[in-house]
Amino acid sequence: MKKQEYHLKDSELATLDTNKNQQALLKHIRDCPFCSKRLAQILQKDILPAPHYLKQNILAKKQYLKRKKQEFTVYCIKIGLAVAACLAIIFLSNPTENFSSLERYPPKATTIPKTIEKPKRDLSQDIYRGTTIINQKIIDFTDNLTHITF
Repeated sequence: MKKQEYHLKDSELATLDTNKNQQALLKHIRDCPFCSKRLAQILQKDILPAPHYLKQNILAKKQYLKRKKQEFTVYCIKIGLAVAACLAIIFLSNPTENFSSLERYPPKATTIPKTIEKPKRDLSQDIYRGTTIINQKIIDFTDNLTHITF
């Protein structure tokens, strides 16, 4: 025995959101192509058309986001390479080098009497010596980079 087919009335479709029997009506609309088309037509009348520039705005926004993502990727690669170069400089430098052996000024020719104590070490001179060595290593490293061929 076949169920008798019925279709929803226009008033039922118009008041679908406030209808108490909403669940059963939605199931019927899901299964009935005729009623689903009618509901789509009713809803289409209430929908405003999209502005003519909407597609262009969406595509422009998508291209903008894609460009920003590419710029961020390039930025991350640059930062990664800079970190790698710094680590290479640190690990390739000679860790046993003694900074105190270098002097900022050449020693004077005069002799120091044995009764006078050695002056205390000056921290600023030690820092200067250390940065001079590091600067020279960086210069040597970058000079060697120009000789690398791929």
